[in-house]
Amino acid sequence: MNYLYHNIDLNINIANRVRFTVCESIQIKKSVETLTNTATLVLPREFRNALSKADKDLDLSSKSILEFISKGDPIRISFGYDEDLETEFRG
Repeated sequence: MNYLYHNIDLNINIANRVRFTVCESIQIKKSVETLTNTATLVLPREFRNALSKADKDLDLSSKSILEFISKGDPIRISFGYDEDLETEFRG
């Protein structure tokens, strides 16, 4: 059925420990010349909530995001419309 609107859905999974469903911006660069893909992810400055591995709320209000993620952690970025997500980046 055709709808007049669509919901934009986002799922960012970092190291299978933390999952975000919102972000400020995502920039994914795919290059055949360098044979590498890179993603730049910007979270809102006052970001306070995330989901844990068990999909339970994870309060970040008094903690640094760096307590949960670190350089080199695997990341999977998926987004799409109306819960039909496609994995756009894995690294």
